[in-house]
Amino acid sequence: MGPVRATAALALALGLAAAGCPACSGDRGRSLSSAKKAPTATTTAGNLSAFGPCQPLPAEGTTPAWFPADLPLPDGSYAVGELAGAPPGFHKGVWAVKARLSDFVKRVALGDWRARGWRLGRGDSESGEADDDFRRGAEAGTFRARSVYCDAGWTELVVSFTTGAP
Repeated sequence: MGPVRATAALALALGLAAAGCPACSGDRGRSLSSAKKAPTATTTAGNLSAFGPCQPLPAEGTTPAWFPADLPLPDGSYAVGELAGAPPGFHKGVWAVKARLSDFVKRVALGDWRARGWRLGRGDSESGEADDDFRRGAEAGTFRARSVYCDAGWTELVVSFTTGAP
């Protein structure tokens, strides 16, 4: 398999992993934990996101060991938890990122991640959502960032990741 076909196969596998992600679907069950943080002053029940009713910030979980330490997130961001259903050799997890969606994309993914040697793909964005793939050597992944929280200063980030990319 040539490099172009291997990259296409990786993108397809990561896309399928992300497509099966409950946190990425239109389901209201976006968080991995039924425990929620107390509503903040900017959290108003009934507000809508591009994906339906806005969600309160989820409870903090444990950062998965597979998440690269040099894939920085803004101060105050935290892991929510891992998601089941990733293909063998892949991992999926959800983070609450303390940044507006546009700030995450411009400052973090296109800024901080690239500065640390991660190559990003072409990416895609729609109202309230952005996704892209990232790679460095045999480490590769995809992310989907969405504005779903009632507090607009936060972004939901779903990451699929593997250390065995062709």
